[in-house]
Parts: sequence; C-alpha cells; structure tokens
Amino acid sequence: MKGAIDIEWVRLTTLLALLCLLFFVSARMRLELGKKIGLAALRGSIQLIAVGYALSAVFSIHDPLLVLATLSLMLGVAARTAASRISRRFPGVTWLAALGLIAGTSVSLGFSTAIVVDVRPWYSPQYLIPIGGMLLGNSMNGVSLAAERFMDELDVRRAEVETL
Repeated sequence: MKGAIDIEWVRLTTLLALLCLLFFVSARMRLELGKKIGLAALRGSIQLIAVGYALSAVFSIHDPLLVLATLSLMLGVAARTAASRISRRFPGVTWLAALGLIAGTSVSLGFSTAIVVDVRPWYSPQYLIPIGGMLLGNSMNGVSLAAERFMDELDVRRAEVETL
C-alpha cells in the first residue's frame, strides 16, 4: 500500500474554482452567504491541517500500549458523547454506554483488522485507529438510540415493569 498521497496544485486550483463558483452563485441569487462560505472554507482548511498533524503524530506510534491507550481515549469520548445524547439520564449511564460500545466494536474491530484487512503487526495505528473510530462512531449512535428506545418502552410499560 502507498503512503500519503500528495495533492497536486491543479486539484487544489479546481477546489478553489468550485469555491469561487459558490461565491458567484450566492452573490447572483442575492443569498448573502459569501461571508459564511468564506468562514466555513477557512475553518475547514484549518481543521483539516490540524487533523493532519494530529494523525501524523498518532500514526507514528509503534507501541501497542500507546495504540490501545489511544483507542481507550476514543472509547471514553464516545461513551460520554453517547451518554450525553440520552435525554433521560440515570446513574451509571456512561459506564453502560462504554460497555455497549466495547461489546459493539471489539469483535468487529478484531475481525476486520485480523481477517479482512490482515493488519501486520496487529497494532498498526494507521489501520486500527481509523477503523476503530468508524466502528465507535456507528456504535455510539446505536447505543444512544437503543438507550432512548429502552427508556421510552419503560415509560409505556411502567405498570408491567412495576409488577415484576
């Protein structure tokens, strides 16, 4: 597999031309979005540069413990985010969200990196962290939706639950 892909100046110029087209359409239709488009483009560029540097640092890690620590940090952030999306909070919701995320991602991450992608060594951060992030993101949505649905069902079936 190739390393980083260089983006040629021609492609960057094409991107700039599309951005100018957005400015033109906004001005032509009197939408007054030019300032917002410019600010969004600037913010997006700064964020991409920052993420690029952060990923360069993360991908240079060749210690399995540091890779697992990074995944653990990602898990913690995902658990907090999933728990914060639940409208009716209850004690231990963040820990339950973390448990759900671990259950939802560990098997899939292990299978996809060991069997599908065949990552060697198994802790290669350029594979493990992006795939883990995608799985955590999807699982995070699933956990928060499942918790919301569970709480709604508890409300609907309150009498049945209290009978038990």
